[in-house]
Amino acid sequence: MSRESDDPSRLGSAAGAASSSSSDPDRDTAAYAAATTATAAGTDEGAGTNTNAAAATSLEASPAARCKQLNRKPWGEIDEGVDSGDDETGNADFRANLREAKQGKTDAIIAVAEAYFYSRGVTCDMKRAFKWYRRAAALRDARGFAGLGTMYEHGAFVEQDMMRARENYLVAARNDPLTQYMLQELLDRLIQEGADATQLYTSEVLETIFQGELSMNMNVDVMLTLADAYWSDNTAQPNYERAAYWYREATYPPHCNPNGYFGLGRCYEFGRGQRMDPAMARECYEQAMGLGHEEARSRYNALQQGTPKR
Repeated sequence: MSRESDDPSRLGSAAGAASSSSSDPDRDTAAYAAATTATAAGTDEGAGTNTNAAAATSLEASPAARCKQLNRKPWGEIDEGVDSGDDETGNADFRANLREAKQGKTDAIIAVAEAYFYSRGVTCDMKRAFKWYRRAAALRDARGFAGLGTMYEHGAFVEQDMMRARENYLVAARNDPLTQYMLQELLDRLIQEGADATQLYTSEVLETIFQGELSMNMNVDVMLTLADAYWSDNTAQPNYERAAYWYREATYPPHCNPNGYFGLGRCYEFGRGQRMDPAMARECYEQAMGLGHEEARSRYNALQQGTPKR
């Protein structure tokens, strides 16, 4: 069986090719609104005194490690006024970037934010890193949103807030492939911790992260979690068409998942989300049986014997 983009009713197989889609990078989001309303009017920025300085020398290079080891400060302590301190305390590269950052040049703003975050030529200061990332976000720079997402995810300076992290990653991911993976990893972790997959993986998120290449890049367990949630009679509003869609995605390579074939077989057998098609149901069950799915065997035998559906 082949995956046909113009015939969504047919079952996919190993020859499948992902379709492509695009997203609009200029769509407003809650993250952007929060960033723009909280942006500072022009300020001076200095290294100042940093309570995290003692820890900075032993930090690992990864953003997650830095956030985890540094002291956290509540959102209420953020000061968007003029900072005290000497702009000249950093090295020459930092000072040059700082001058350009004050002129609103986004590359320089990001360089200053990362300098504070990674201690590049200046004392580590998460408060100022956050402020400069937020200024970059106000200019709609994806790197600014990605930086904010990292700090919210790991609780660096601000209180840990996974939903704010998700919102910021979502904005950045439209133009930054690396942040697409960061967003996917965050959502997968939240689902493992018990979050509702159907609420996290909205159509906007899916379009942004995967851009049509769902079966190539997405975690198959997430696909099946979504499918089962849409199928379940315990769901307030089951959506069998979406269930069929996600079961089908789980059958495409590189997954070719037996539970995907079995779920899609049920859709065809019972006419839920697909037209009722016993032949297609048997074909799906055969695929699942070949991959060791025992319940698929019982459904296949029931179809062969003409047993009424349950």
